[in-house]
Amino acid sequence: MRGYVSLGNQAAVQTKAVDQVFNTILELSNGTIPAKIVRERVTTTAPDERISTTRSTISSYATMTSPDEGISLSFVHTPVVNGMKCAKIRPKDVHPKIEYWNLAVLCSVLGANPPLEVVEGFIKRIWKAFDVDKIFLVKKGVFLVRFKHLSEQSIVVQRRVDFFDNKPFLVKPWNEEMDINTETLVLLPIWVTFLELDIKYWGLDNLSKIGSVLGIPIKIDKYTRDKSFLRYARVLIERQLQDNFAEYIEFVNEHNVVARQNGEHDWKPTKCSFYKMFGHIGKECRKRPQPRTG
Repeated sequence: MRGYVSLGNQAAVQTKAVDQVFNTILELSNGTIPAKIVRERVTTTAPDERISTTRSTISSYATMTSPDEGISLSFVHTPVVNGMKCAKIRPKDVHPKIEYWNLAVLCSVLGANPPLEVVEGFIKRIWKAFDVDKIFLVKKGVFLVRFKHLSEQSIVVQRRVDFFDNKPFLVKPWNEEMDINTETLVLLPIWVTFLELDIKYWGLDNLSKIGSVLGIPIKIDKYTRDKSFLRYARVLIERQLQDNFAEYIEFVNEHNVVARQNGEHDWKPTKCSFYKMFGHIGKECRKRPQPRTG
């Protein structure tokens, strides 16, 4: 009976030792080693090796990783605030990184979430004249582009008008908020095509007046400028997103007669009531709560 109890106690001690080694290695690995692999390695190790395995893991785990995999850190004394340890970040600690990221812009395609590879190709095409350092994916639909020169970042921010598949490609300088919040957008530049507009109205003053019915005219395209394609005039207009995007406008012509002019928008804002994103309506949203059946 004593032998039986002794064997039971020994098994219990061994099981406890296995669990201790397993938990120690798993904690030290910080999730970099799958739990299944840790368990298999511990249970197949001889009992007399488990203590030394634990000790070697504690003392040399940090040295097991290749020095080329990262950069060494150093211990910094942590002050105690209100009875709790609290790290203190000073302005001079973040200033170098702020200077580094001040050369970056945040980008987003309004109404779409293209993959990083597609956006990289698009950016390299529209900004091929600039020295782009790196392109990052910040989160779904938001990209960070860092330039090598602040002057080029400034040019891109001021230009601000680009389109991805006829959808506005939003660009703004990086800031410490690190976000593009489409929910707060109220104005966007959108191309409007005035179909069969009489060429006598193609002067800059006339196009400015006609465009001002819809919003703030920004510029005309090169075909309208050169009058090389006379079927329509195309004007980029900054529009209020909550406006009614009608298919025509009206103006009083030189004979004091009200004239109706058709206008087509390259992109019309549709906002999802569930996902809070432009590009689709609520009933088309995949995140819309589905009706319960049965």
